[in-house]
Amino acid sequence: MMMSEHTSRQKQDPLVATRAKRMVIVLGRTREVELKPLIDRAWREGVPLVIINLGFPLTPTQQEVVEAGLAAAGTGAIALDAMIAYDAQQAVSFLHQNDEVIFATSRGEHRKVVRARLNQNRGLP
Repeated sequence: MMMSEHTSRQKQDPLVATRAKRMVIVLGRTREVELKPLIDRAWREGVPLVIINLGFPLTPTQQEVVEAGLAAAGTGAIALDAMIAYDAQQAVSFLHQNDEVIFATSRGEHRKVVRARLNQNRGLP
């Protein structure tokens, strides 16, 4: 029996199989996000969900989103990772190259994160 080209290539390069895509929500201080559709999508696609909260302490909205994510993770529906980033640069340090990033932020927060990511990719502080 012959192996398909795709399968044999995966055996040769184990890093291809271990590098999973994640769905990342960057959650700002003033925005709200309806988490249920994102949880459903993460479950359908079989990808981990990551919530990065910008700022500390958490706002009531941020706390609600984290609690909803924890409830879904508690049922085994999704894998969840939730963290706090004190600033845009720290938020970027939590991102991986193949992440799908969803911004639930103000325009200013969004710009700061995008700028920090560009600087990181250029090797700037």
